Amino acid sequence: MEKIDVRMSQLIYTWGVGSIVPLPNGVSAIVAGLDKWENEDPHFQILDDRLAKRLHLKKGFRMPSYYTEKGKGQNDSKKTIPVFVFPTWYYCPICHHVEKIPMGSKNVPPICSYCKSKNPKSNVKMIPERFIVVCPDGHVDDLPVLQLLHGHDFDCEAWEDTRTQCHHDHVITRYASSKTSSVAGISYRCTCGASFSMADVIGPDKEKLVKAYGSHCPGTRPWLGKNKEGCSRRTEELKVIQRGGTNVWYPFTISSLFIPKSSDACVAFVQKHLQQLEKLFSTVESENTQKEMFEFAFHDSPFEFQRVKMAFQDLKKGDPIELSESQYRYQEYKCLLQNYGKDNEDLFVSQVALSDFPPILQTFFTRIAKVKRLKETRALVGFSRLNPDFKNIDVARRQLSEKPLDWAPAVQSTGEGIFFEFNQAKIDEWSKQKQVAEREAALDQNYQRCDFHNQYFDHVTSIFVLIHTFAHIFINELSKECGYGSSSLRERLYVSDDRETPMHGVLIYTSSGDSEGSLGGLVRQAEKGRLQYVLENAIREAGWCSSDPICINSQGQGPDSCNLAACFSCALLPETCCETGNRFLDRGMLVGNQTKHDNFGFFDGILRNEE
Repeated sequence: MEKIDVRMSQLIYTWGVGSIVPLPNGVSAIVAGLDKWENEDPHFQILDDRLAKRLHLKKGFRMPSYYTEKGKGQNDSKKTIPVFVFPTWYYCPICHHVEKIPMGSKNVPPICSYCKSKNPKSNVKMIPERFIVVCPDGHVDDLPVLQLLHGHDFDCEAWEDTRTQCHHDHVITRYASSKTSSVAGISYRCTCGASFSMADVIGPDKEKLVKAYGSHCPGTRPWLGKNKEGCSRRTEELKVIQRGGTNVWYPFTISSLFIPKSSDACVAFVQKHLQQLEKLFSTVESENTQKEMFEFAFHDSPFEFQRVKMAFQDLKKGDPIELSESQYRYQEYKCLLQNYGKDNEDLFVSQVALSDFPPILQTFFTRIAKVKRLKETRALVGFSRLNPDFKNIDVARRQLSEKPLDWAPAVQSTGEGIFFEFNQAKIDEWSKQKQVAEREAALDQNYQRCDFHNQYFDHVTSIFVLIHTFAHIFINELSKECGYGSSSLRERLYVSDDRETPMHGVLIYTSSGDSEGSLGGLVRQAEKGRLQYVLENAIREAGWCSSDPICINSQGQGPDSCNLAACFSCALLPETCCETGNRFLDRGMLVGNQTKHDNFGFFDGILRNEE
């Protein structure tokens, strides 16, 4: 089996464990489970204690091992990521004969044995089957050709043990009708007289599949070898789809901003002066007075007041046993609200003076920060099929290996960004408008009807849609004005109405392994004059879409109808940029409905100011 070159990040997002990979010469394979990977080398380890603690991983994270020839890399490696042949059904394009090959076969694509028996010089290469069977619980199986022809009681093992299958009593052929190009024209026939058409298994009628499998999914997991597990899904819930379909594999990834270990020095400072600090924070109520007294008592402290106070509060509160997504992000959010870190640290945040910007921008934002340096860890913790259904993390991880492992595959990259904190008072006032509440209700109603379940909330809120859509139109404008490819920018949303973790901000950042990620180009856009220009252009262009008035008046479009006024002409981005798969977007929340002169948008003041 030939090797192919892929980026490490592709083994997290595109071709991770359990995904089906197209290999050279038309071969198809499925990426093997983590217990088949070989990367014990310390060079492949990634350190992120905060994320490892959340995922209960004692050995943390490891990069996918890569292959380099001796003398051609700083760390020579002969390791590769293993795969299994899948699907294992192959057919001949000349004689239409069908064969099944072992999962571990390295001689792929196979030579047609039937053509070879007629002409010893023949070297016709067979083609892998296009269709597979997928279960909503993540199981995947070959198209059960033998069972579809003869029923689930047929002795498949005896048939497979016959090496020269062209001389067996049951010789199977696959035909594609010349009268139609649809999948309904594909049929299988056996010399015993049995036959079936793909139209019988692709459609809603599952009678043929029930005949082949019985009442339940067989629980096949070919990425773990010949591994099966019990499955409660009924056969009627299985779907026959094409192996190259985008719904065959959805990665379940967890991302995290790396908070440097230097923050431990602040914790050590707090522990050293715990009694003094406890007396200060318990006896003085005013935060301004606390700050003045702190600066007087600890004038030589290397840490700012806010950083010390947060470390003190965290130390007194203690770490919860299980962190929710909002609790986990709140740790990052607190760092982004202050000047944090230094130039040589992996998180360096510098607050921007809002007084440098026009007063109208100050009404929308309470903080804007340059994130001059950041490091992001992205780990693969599971996957789903048919729908991007985000499960419990511990349950999802069981899909990645035959036995539970105490590590996960991940990639780590550096970058930079711009952070915005929205004005909470302005948001509260805006969200009470009738038009905003109606659009929120319409979007939430669409969300409740779909199969997609978001990991951030159970009900759509106007605040989330506002901040999310702002991130999209701002990224689009940066791409136009500053030369960034939109796929090189990402969003990280900090939105929560929980009393303990109130958040209403967003980080627009680049996290890349190449030079585009950390040369300062994005941070410069937060400077005086530049940021105002990009922001105003983004809001102005969001007011109109080339698909208006259809787009702005939409009651549901995009994936699962989870968008209102958002389409590829105005607000959608490459899915690598978006945390929610281009869902929960609405330009109307930002700029109102310009076609009806309804000025209920959050940024309506910018548009009226221009007039």
